[in-house]
Amino acid sequence: PGNSRRKVAQSIHSRGGREDQDHVEEESREEGEGVTPGIVFDPVGHLYMLDGKPIPGVTRILQCKSLPWLGPWMRKEALEIVRKKWEADTPYTSFKIAAILKEAKEEAGRKSQAGIDVGKEAHERIANCLRKQLGQTESVLEYPETPKGAELYKTFLAWQKEMRPGYMAVEEIVYSRKHWYAGTLDFIADFPGRGTMLGDFKTSDKVSDEWGLQTAAYMIAWKEMGNGQ
Repeated sequence: PGNSRRKVAQSIHSRGGREDQDHVEEESREEGEGVTPGIVFDPVGHLYMLDGKPIPGVTRILQCKSLPWLGPWMRKEALEIVRKKWEADTPYTSFKIAAILKEAKEEAGRKSQAGIDVGKEAHERIANCLRKQLGQTESVLEYPETPKGAELYKTFLAWQKEMRPGYMAVEEIVYSRKHWYAGTLDFIADFPGRGTMLGDFKTSDKVSDEWGLQTAAYMIAWKEMGNGQ
């Protein structure tokens, strides 16, 4: 059902770095050459192109939004490392002090990256599960290897069993010419007694108001592309 509602030509190109991205952007500036009609997404550089012109992604735009919680959280994570590593009445060399401070400084980044990796692992399995249901793939990915990834995937399966969504589209690229942005929503589905909804799977422990902005942007683009409510 999702195929008949798709208005956008989607292409996937794998490229090898910034040099290739620059080449894509340079090609788009040459009239009549290197221009692919419709929307194109480069997963390596996470770059969207619409009719040969670079178009910003929703998540990239939202990175400009202020994050008042980020500073306090980074300080808290750094202090936790210092509390764990620093023993009272113990002499430390300058080398040891520098090592503790370096670990404290990097702790927030380490935790953030670990969360991103686990989320990506779970997200890939979820997308594969949805594609399988739509008949878009025959392959089945193995269960997530990490305990957290497995826990997230089990949570998704329980949610799916309870909500009984009828998926219409998965990993759908949408764009707005009026507001000039693009993005990839995770799914569009019909829910019994609830109607048709679009959604984006999240694996964070906390709810962010950015998620509402993100899905609202997807909804606006989806309607602008002529797909209705």
